[in-house]
Amino acid sequence: MGAVVRLIRLGREQRALLVRTVLWLVAVRLGLAILPLLRVRALAERASRGQPLSGRPPSEIRWAVLAAARRLPGTRCLPRALALQALLRQAGVASELRIGVAKNPKGSLVAHAWVDCDGEPFLRDEDLSPYTPLSPLPN
Repeated sequence: MGAVVRLIRLGREQRALLVRTVLWLVAVRLGLAILPLLRVRALAERASRGQPLSGRPPSEIRWAVLAAARRLPGTRCLPRALALQALLRQAGVASELRIGVAKNPKGSLVAHAWVDCDGEPFLRDEDLSPYTPLSPLPN
């Protein structure tokens, strides 16, 4: 019940941003389930051009993505990064999707996706030190 109460207490603009974020996360997850990554990325880029998020500071976008992703079961790093990048684009913030790989303790490869802004990870609480970034994806 606490999450519902917190949602009700949010301002109208924050609720609208949270709803938009949930829609982006769901759309990206569905897209990734049926389409290749590069196609989903291109569709997200095209769709994000038509709906500006003017006046929304990047810190609010960070909050909305983290809050929504925590509450949507199964939301992993790739859909979160793609939705985050689309929302940042709508707010006029340049960003880059990054994918890195690392070996886990069992010796198999694991991958992680994140978003960089100005060469720095946008979600600063992520520990990216184990990951070796791959070359940027083609446009």
